[in-house]
Amino acid sequence: MKQKLKKTGSRFSGFWSKPKPAKSAAPAKVVSKKTRPADLVLTKYSGEPEIVARHAAWGAGRFWPKDEAFEQRVSRHFQLSADKIIAVLGCGTGASALNIAKHMPTFVHGYDWRANAEVTAEALISASGQGAKVLVRTIDIDTVFPPKTRSHGLIAIEPVLTYAQPKILDWLGLALISGSTAIFEEPSLEAGNSKISWFAGQDAEDSFWQNPGERESALQQAGFCVQNIKETTGGAMRALRAAIVKSEIAANELDDAIELAPILEPVRNFFIKEVDAAKNRLHALEVGDVAVYRYQVIKQRTDR
Repeated sequence: MKQKLKKTGSRFSGFWSKPKPAKSAAPAKVVSKKTRPADLVLTKYSGEPEIVARHAAWGAGRFWPKDEAFEQRVSRHFQLSADKIIAVLGCGTGASALNIAKHMPTFVHGYDWRANAEVTAEALISASGQGAKVLVRTIDIDTVFPPKTRSHGLIAIEPVLTYAQPKILDWLGLALISGSTAIFEEPSLEAGNSKISWFAGQDAEDSFWQNPGERESALQQAGFCVQNIKETTGGAMRALRAAIVKSEIAANELDDAIELAPILEPVRNFFIKEVDAAKNRLHALEVGDVAVYRYQVIKQRTDR
């Protein structure tokens, strides 16, 4: 009997004994997704290689070595109210237009003939918070369509007349209202010197070289009154030297990026062309083969 009870008790002992605590699952390890260095450089240099190379060489939003001192000073030539429009020709992807807008009360409309300038500029302008004041449009100087809105003044950031003078003058006749002031800074070959490659990707023979007298005559024939011609070679050299120094730093950064992401090699090819062209320009200025002049003109003709 005692043996029976003992067996019965042992059968039900589990009901009164404390259950063993269940083993909790080990906490899941947080796997950190680290961004690879190659991904970072691909993000930094994303876009069309030719545009990316210009930005790398001259700064975000720029297709030409920047001269911020000129962009600040040039605003003094215009006395316009806030409802007027200043055009910036050769604005790249918007940086020069944005910088000029800081110094002027007017609207600033940037124009460039390089493909996709307008598309690439949208992000830069949006990030700046100046979308209500600044816009960039791509123009076709071969067909010479007028812009939707004509401007009350114009600032040329690059030597646009040397690039394609007849086509540019035709476009200006449609883009500017009568009485508008326009400012150009253009290189001029000294007498007897051969033509010089001034632009990356454009042969010297395809550029429109003229001395100051010839340039003045061409502007007058196009309906502009030339008010002032001033040599600005010194300022052009200073801006080029500063830009080339910065481009050397950018070149090292680009080389490091290409080691991580060899797919960026085409960017380096365009980058080298840009910087080599700038060095050629600087050398031509330093040895006196070329001088730079600033032209201040007013559009007079009313039938264009």
